[in-house]
Amino acid sequence: MPGEAIAPSKPLTIVEGQTLRRLDRSDLDAVVVLDSPAFGTDRRRHLVRLFESSICYGLYEGERLLAYSMRRRFGRGHVVGPIVASCDEDAIAVTHPHVKAHAGTFLRIDTHFGSGPFANFVHQSGMAAYDTVTTMVTSDKANYGASGPGKHVVYALASQSFG
Repeated sequence: MPGEAIAPSKPLTIVEGQTLRRLDRSDLDAVVVLDSPAFGTDRRRHLVRLFESSICYGLYEGERLLAYSMRRRFGRGHVVGPIVASCDEDAIAVTHPHVKAHAGTFLRIDTHFGSGPFANFVHQSGMAAYDTVTTMVTSDKANYGASGPGKHVVYALASQSFG
């Protein structure tokens, strides 16, 4: 979903006991642990490369990573992805700072979510659906469907926009 980002109309509210912060290389192991079950395989090498060219945010509860997102330059602007979280609210929390930082500029998120709170946030942030993203996987372990406590989902892709 590409478009000119619009600053979020509502301030971000974080659940008490949770912290949203920018990630650095020391967070990579936690990202891999969160990402692997959602994506269906360990993609550490890919995530290391993305860390090198991305600004990343993570939502923590104490020392436990709940959700993460990455943003990097792409085409005529920036792309946010991957985004991995166990619920729409956490996905919104880690996406919010990227949208806020790029208000008024081109921003893209490749997601398969067409409805629900996360999709509504993306649409309200100025990114209209350009195309439906079909996620091709070779593992039946990948989770691109229903989220839930402890069940992390890939909300946005990293590779749809690689060229």
